Amino acid sequence: MTEVLPVRFANRRGLTLFGLLHLSPQDVRREIAVVLLSPGVKMRVAPHRLYLKLAEHFTELGFPVFRFDFYGLGDSEGELDDEMLVAVYNSIQDGRYVDDTLDAMNWLVAQRGFSRFIAGGLCGGAISGL
Repeated sequence: MTEVLPVRFANRRGLTLFGLLHLSPQDVRREIAVVLLSPGVKMRVAPHRLYLKLAEHFTELGFPVFRFDFYGLGDSEGELDDEMLVAVYNSIQDGRYVDDTLDAMNWLVAQRGFSRFIAGGLCGGAISGL
């Protein structure tokens, strides 16, 4: 059975971000972590629970999976002070959540010993991963 650990870590702005680390019982690919990046203004679950389904699939293949909320989204600290949703989406295209992505990967290196990553996501998550 997959173990799911709640995780809290600070981003470089000092905001606490929340995520879930899914650990595979097979533990075959310990050095590689899959990081699922939140799509747009959605949280770590994604539309139709897509990221939960992906996490279950990847852990069955032996990959640990980390999914977390960017600042201002879901259970993470911070506020989105943009007046229009289009401004949020435009800022995501310009790299709004790249630092949170790097901070998450740095936490995974420091606290869990991962050395390689597969970053992916839907919509804005894919853009942040690039």
